[in-house]
Amino acid sequence: MKTYLVTKEHIQAYLLDYWKRVKEFAEKDGGTLNDLRWVMLGESGRVLLQTLQETLGHTVGDPNLLIMAKYNREAKSVDLWTLKEIEELRKKTSGANNDSTVVSRDYVRETLKNKRAIIFDSSIHSGKSMLALVKEVQKYAPTSVASYSLVLKRNSDFIPNHFGFLIHDWDRALFLLDALPNNRMTFDGVFCRITADTCCNIGFPGWLSTSSQSGWGKYTDQKNAHTVVFVGNDRSVCSLINFEIVEDEKSGKYVCQVKKLAVDPALVQKTSGGGHLIGSPLLRWAFTYARHCCCCKITVSCKSTDVSVYKRLDFKEEDISPCPQEYVTLERKILYNVPFKFDPINE
Repeated sequence: MKTYLVTKEHIQAYLLDYWKRVKEFAEKDGGTLNDLRWVMLGESGRVLLQTLQETLGHTVGDPNLLIMAKYNREAKSVDLWTLKEIEELRKKTSGANNDSTVVSRDYVRETLKNKRAIIFDSSIHSGKSMLALVKEVQKYAPTSVASYSLVLKRNSDFIPNHFGFLIHDWDRALFLLDALPNNRMTFDGVFCRITADTCCNIGFPGWLSTSSQSGWGKYTDQKNAHTVVFVGNDRSVCSLINFEIVEDEKSGKYVCQVKKLAVDPALVQKTSGGGHLIGSPLLRWAFTYARHCCCCKITVSCKSTDVSVYKRLDFKEEDISPCPQEYVTLERKILYNVPFKFDPINE
């Protein structure tokens, strides 16, 4: 996985070139910039359009005619609001923007009808949200629909009319417009991978012992699996995760399978948020590792009583493989369109 750091100067240069082409497009056949209607997909689209306006030193049109779009991945649908609608929503909800409030579609219809729509986003991954948005925008009878994205992933199902640059599906681009998010585990404590070398310095926790296991041998003998522990400030093991990168037999894509996620029961009782607050940093590591290995998803089998814990971490129930009735298999997608055979284990 590569990370592209895109500077503000690069972003502005791409946007200035696009603005030049937008003006040529708008003035074609006697049209004007006032005929354009900008549709911003999500917060990233809004920030990118704001950057364009700051670069130009003026707005791209009447702010009340700008349209915000939000893609609902679960329902695979799109909601549209003009900024005028959003302002009315805020007034109705005492200053809060309540996305669930049902409002008239008249503003959107009046804004888009017989106008040229431009859909604006910062990056396109699978392309599903863009395809859904184009279909939704077309319902309001614009004369044309154009699209722009600063970054496009190589195997996206949707290809915009203009885009800045192309990246691999497992790569990511970070825009240097604000603070960059660091990967985070916990503020203190020690995270350590269990190997034949490191296990000598880490005592095997009593709460993990069973009648058939009382040492690290089971974990150090695994060929393609990874075991990571979190050691607290008192030098005792607080939690453990064991996961493996495997090839899915049906799709041929790689999957990160969490074989075990365990937390010291005594800490679960002491922690008001429950065990997921202690175990989630290890899951974040597994998720990051899996993404770097180009896995399409991460799966975990847990007791039915623990399903709610994983759902808080964005896992969803899937009937992936047969499990005992008391266990449920859940998954969280990582990459939506990994296209071809890639060997992350031997890469």
